[in-house]
Parts: sequence; structure tokens; C-alpha cells
Amino acid sequence: AIALRDLVDGTTTFMSVWCDAGVLNALLGCSQGNDIIRNSLEAIREWYRQPAEERKGIMGPRTYAKGLQVIVEAQCPSQIYKLWQHGESNREKFWMQWNFAMQTGDMTAAVNAVLDRETLAEERTELQWGCGDDVVRMYVERPIVCD
Repeated sequence: AIALRDLVDGTTTFMSVWCDAGVLNALLGCSQGNDIIRNSLEAIREWYRQPAEERKGIMGPRTYAKGLQVIVEAQCPSQIYKLWQHGESNREKFWMQWNFAMQTGDMTAAVNAVLDRETLAEERTELQWGCGDDVVRMYVERPIVCD
């Protein structure tokens, strides 16, 4: 077992996990009054304002992804590419996939674009980055291989 305090450092203001459905709401930590959480709570309110048949995806991961998206778009749009080492040429493709996923509720394409699963293990070196007033730390959900 790993203690929650060991998943962050003294500067981390938001921590969670990328999963196929968005941002995993089962494991997250944040500083008091965190804007990513505030935006996520607003996304949850929006979720429940919609008729049930119009809701797309899984509420928790989708709304926390939306909360993070609002902050990244407003305060540090270039930093998300630095984290996953996507170049400027992939910026438009990434946001198109992300926005499509947010509209349809199917987060798999957007998360896969972010994670670039084929090269992630070799290239991803930065797990925490600054974004405006926040210091974001994102882990990646991985399947457990049992042989």
C-alpha cells in the first residue's frame, strides 16, 4: 500500500489519474479551494441539469476531465503538450479529439491522444507541471498483467 501523501509533494495542488473515461475520480487530491475541483463541481451540476438521455460517458471521470480542461485552456494550454511531449503539430488534433470526446462522452480517443500509449513508457518523464496557480500531478491508469 502507498500512502496518499507519498503520491504528491509539497507543491502539488491537484493530483489524479488519467483513465480511459477521463480523469479518475476514485483517486484524487487537491489543495483547499482548488479551482480544478471547483470547475469539476460545476461540471457535475451541469451534468445533472441535462436530461438523463443526453448525458454522455461516466459522470465522475468526465466531469473531472472537464474541470481540468477549463483550467488548462485558460491558464496553461501549452503545458499539457509538454507533459506528454506532443509537439505543436499535434495541438489541433489533440483539442479536436478532446472536444469531440467531451461532446459525445467517449473519452477513450482523447485520453489515448493524451497518453500516446505506444510511446508513453519511453518518453513520459514529467508527471507534474505548473498551470497558473496550480501544480498538477497526473498518473496513468494501467492494466495489471497477471500471468
